[in-house]
Amino acid sequence: MNLSVEDNFLESDQKENALSGKFLLLLSLGFALVFIGVIIVLVATIFLGEASTSASAVIFIGPFPLIFGSGVDTGWIILLSIIIAVVSIMLFFVMNKCFSAFQEE
Repeated sequence: MNLSVEDNFLESDQKENALSGKFLLLLSLGFALVFIGVIIVLVATIFLGEASTSASAVIFIGPFPLIFGSGVDTGWIILLSIIIAVVSIMLFFVMNKCFSAFQEE
């Protein structure tokens, strides 16, 4: 009987390690995508040399975007931030459901 308790502990420990490994992978992937995006913008600016007078900023507090900006490209940024907000809310509910199922086991 004592062996099965230890087996359950080891199985739950392995599941937690797998979950933290996935989180670390997603976090690293996010940082890599941001870095690649910055590099692409810098290279495009150097080669194209075109400058516009639009400025925008999007700040996410949780899944909710705060959008500041003016210029011709602000509409696209608003649309993109709304899409990101909807996707992040959906991911929150899916991950919450998966985490609840994980806790019940």
